[in-house]
Parts: sequence; structure tokens; C-alpha cells
Amino acid sequence: MDIFHVLSKKIKGGVLNEDEIRFFVDSVTNGRMEDYQISAMLTAMYIHGLTCEELFSLTERMAYSGDFMPLAEDPMLVDKHSSGGVGDKISFICSPLIASLGMKIAKMSGRGLGHTGGTIDKLEAIPQIDINLSTAAFQHVLDEVGCVISGQTGNFCPADKKMYALRDVTATVDSLPLIASSIMSKKIASGAKNIILDVKCGHGAFMKDLRQAQSLAHLMLDIGSSFQRNMVVLITDMNEPLGCCVGNALEVIEATEVLKGKEIADLKEISVAIAGYAMVLTGLEANPEKAMHKAAEHLKNGKAFSKFRQMITMQKGDPSFLEDYERLPLCRKRVEVTAPVSGYIKDIDSELIGIASMLAGAGREKKEDTLDYGAGILFNKKISDPVKENEVLATLFCEDEKRALEAKSVILDAFQIDRFRPERKTKILKVMSNIELEGDA
Repeated sequence: MDIFHVLSKKIKGGVLNEDEIRFFVDSVTNGRMEDYQISAMLTAMYIHGLTCEELFSLTERMAYSGDFMPLAEDPMLVDKHSSGGVGDKISFICSPLIASLGMKIAKMSGRGLGHTGGTIDKLEAIPQIDINLSTAAFQHVLDEVGCVISGQTGNFCPADKKMYALRDVTATVDSLPLIASSIMSKKIASGAKNIILDVKCGHGAFMKDLRQAQSLAHLMLDIGSSFQRNMVVLITDMNEPLGCCVGNALEVIEATEVLKGKEIADLKEISVAIAGYAMVLTGLEANPEKAMHKAAEHLKNGKAFSKFRQMITMQKGDPSFLEDYERLPLCRKRVEVTAPVSGYIKDIDSELIGIASMLAGAGREKKEDTLDYGAGILFNKKISDPVKENEVLATLFCEDEKRALEAKSVILDAFQIDRFRPERKTKILKVMSNIELEGDA
């Protein structure tokens, strides 16, 4: 078998067998395949698609291309993944919430690029926090606390890392089979038998409509079933930013407030749903509605907040910020963005808000860009809220005056104000699973 033969077969629309998929992924991993050859293969997969057999083989080989986390023996272990969104700080809420309910959740997260923020970037806003845990330290925090959030440990899915970087520069990012195999290879390699996926849908997400989001969910559920993983997929709305804050330190503060019991409707809805379905997957509760009720109680009674404090401390972070937010690196310069007319908030374009946040310094245009952890946007208004002319829509946190002017203009473009009040909708658009859920029609 040689590289030219395998590449030529797929370029011509052929179906690769298991051995050919293994050869391709192994060649990516060990460096035998040049970047231009990998790019050609990704383009061929993008154009011709993948059969179910190709998809399963590709995911398996990517999952086993590096280290494999030895976590599979624990039936209470849950893994959670979000496809990325603006203002998405759900992992900071649902992880300690899941731990407080008697389960474990191991999160290996990434950094942000473009208009969506990265979980690790947000966590790094906490003073002294260790986000580069060794495999042993990762396991120790998980055992002691029940939840852990860290950057990718060890030699984890190196084939996916290489292919993902090339997809980003070869216009092959939006291939549903390649997205599904990338996400699921990391979930399989993590070892958890119970997986919850949060697929974002809307103009602030990669999946722009419900049909596309459902297609991706079906692919990932099929992969999960082939590897005997129990899965729930939530398709959630990303047509406005999640919560009232976008930006690294600001989102840490907002997540902390929710863990202290503050009612922020969309953050609570999704976090409680993820924790509730985690209870169903692990067998702690059969009925999702009852499970979510228990999860909501743990946000009220402080048990989830206690787990968050414990996790921060175990990962060497300074927990004093939990009581004094001024210990976080917040920008001192702030600009108010006011409404040009009176009416009701009809829309807040998440993608534009993400771009504004990036302009302010909270995100990266290029991987080498330096973040300002204190930059971001605080919203005074959400969709369906009334607003008066010259009333504050949002406050921009930005140290650079020129960047602030650019970001302010983008924020104004993101807000749509109408004479009529739109309906406030639920954030969970659809729930899909590869197991039978109590209450399903």
C-alpha cells in the first residue's frame, strides 16, 4: 500500500476500506504524509463524502492515534462537548453541578479562535490556575473533586490535531463527516461511556439551521452507537449570545454568579438539562424532568458552587476571586453602547458580538494573538426586552481606544430594535439520543 494509491482512489470517488483508512491516519500521525497530500485527501473526503464504514474507521483510527485516557471503568463518568458559541460558559456551571450530583466529568478543552471563545482561555483568567495538567494530575483532581477542566493532556488524538489545523486553511472545515469524526474521536479517546453533546445552532454557531444541526447530531449518534457509547445530543439556540457576558474574566464571573444561585435563564436552562441528562445516562435517575429538578436544587443550595471552589483550589487557582471579582483582570476602561431608538430587542447577532469581543481583545484572529483577559462585553438587554432611546444596551470593556470605537460600531450593528415585542423562546431546540429516554413520544 502506498500514499499515491490511497489518495488517488478517494480523489476518484472510491470507497476506502479499513486498511486504507488505517494507513492514511497512521501516515498522518507518523509524518510519512506531506501536508499537501493530507490536504488533498481532506478535499476528496469533503467533495465525495464518507460512507458509514469509512466514517467509523476514520474515527476509530484518529481516536487510537495517540494516548488513550484510562477512564472507561467508571460508570459514573460523563464527558461533555459543545460545538462552540458566543458567551458559552456552560462547562463552568454544568461540570461542578454534575460532580455535586454524585457523578464525575472529565473535560479536556481547547482555546478559542475567531468569534467563539475557548473554555481554556476563560479558565486562564483565574489567577494562578493550572490549565496544563499532566495525565496523573488530571486523574487526581477528577478522583478528589469529581470534575476537572484542563487543556489537552499528553499525546492525545495527534492525527485529529494535524488534520484539524489543515482543514482550517483548506476550506474543508464545514464537512459534516469530518466535523463528526473530529469531535467523536476525542470523545472515544477520553474513555467515557456516557457522552453529552451540545450542538449550537444559529447565526452565532457553525451549524446555521436546525436541519444541518440534526444531520450532524445523527452522524455523531451513529458513531457513538458503533462504539457502545450512551449519548444525548442537545441542539441549542445560538441566535443571541448565552447569558449577559462575553469575554474571558467576565464569563468566569457570570458562571460563578449562576453557581451562587443567580437566575440567568438561558445559562440555567442548558446547564440543568446537561446535568439532568447526565443523571439519566449514568442510571441515577430514569426520568429527565425529575433529574433536572434535582440539578436545579443543587444550583440553589450551594453544592455545585462548593465543587467549583474545590476544583479551582485543586488546580492551584486562587479561590479568593470567588468573593472578590476585582481580583480578576478586568479592563478599567469601559464604553457604554446606547440604543439609537426606542422599542423592543428583536435580535442580537451572536457572530457580530463575537467579532466585537475579538476586536476588544478578548479573542484571537490568529493563533499567535495575545488575549486581554479583562476585555469583553456586558449586556444590559436581551431579546424581547424593552428599551428606550439612549438607554444602555451594553457596556464594552476595552483598554485600547481605537479598538473600542471599532467594537462599539459592530455592537450597534448586532442589535436590532423593533416596534413589536418578539416572543422569548426556549434555548433547547431539540433533544436526540441513541438510548430510549423516559417520556419520549
